[in-house]
Amino acid sequence: MNTKLENLVGKKVFKIFLNEDYLKFETDKGNLVYRVEGDCCSRSYFFDFYGVKNLLENKEVVEVKEVELHPTDLLVHKDRYEEIQVYGYQITTRSKEW
Repeated sequence: MNTKLENLVGKKVFKIFLNEDYLKFETDKGNLVYRVEGDCCSRSYFFDFYGVKNLLENKEVVEVKEVELHPTDLLVHKDRYEEIQVYGYQITTRSKEW
């Protein structure tokens, strides 16, 4: 699936479904689904999601941006033969005052 996370902007999120292989947002304007990709020598997966309560308060998403993370930000065991690369995103919604 070639959906970009920025496609959440302008939408209200009602439900979030997450497992290692996909991330699904049910919104007021339809569903958006994101899947991980890896090749024969790598493994990719979704790991965690912070701020779910705030996102589900049904406020409109106004911005999505990538944030820099380091593998030590994860609470996972790193195998000595593995190289871990992590990616993070910040989803900002309207404040309640709007």
